[in-house]
Amino acid sequence: MMPHHGQVTISLFENAVALAYVINNDALLSVQAQLHTFERERKAPAEHIQKSSRSANDCLHLPEGRAHGT
Repeated sequence: MMPHHGQVTISLFENAVALAYVINNDALLSVQAQLHTFERERKAPAEHIQKSSRSANDCLHLPEGRAHGT
């Protein structure tokens, strides 16, 4: 993720909580199943933040080679 959103930090906490919840879920029998569940739950929010961050990057930075104010 680009460094344009404080959301990156909160995403780390959300991921940690989600992973802890999935690992402690007795209904899931294997580590592979636990990791698959975690990925399924967290992939869409992470992709949304990445897209938003890239858009902010495009707005906040000039294209390569352009001087400010030209």
